Amino acid sequence: EASFEASKHEQDLAALASQHGIAWGDMLAAATKALGIKPCKSCEQRRLIMNRVSEIGVAKAFELIKESFRKGESHGIK
Repeated sequence: EASFEASKHEQDLAALASQHGIAWGDMLAAATKALGIKPCKSCEQRRLIMNRVSEIGVAKAFELIKESFRKGESHGIK
């Protein structure tokens, strides 16, 4: 299985977000709520992981998110 490595662009976005205090998980949660998607327990776990992306890194965050899809609800996303 291939590992995920963050591109320069993704690293730049993560740095920009942390500089401006943007929590990626909160931003995505607000967007999905605006679209009428109701969060499940696994969504909340993924939101928390995404909020830590500047702390744990993009690659680790994607690894943890992928694992959360294996374990929990996924709203039909594979």
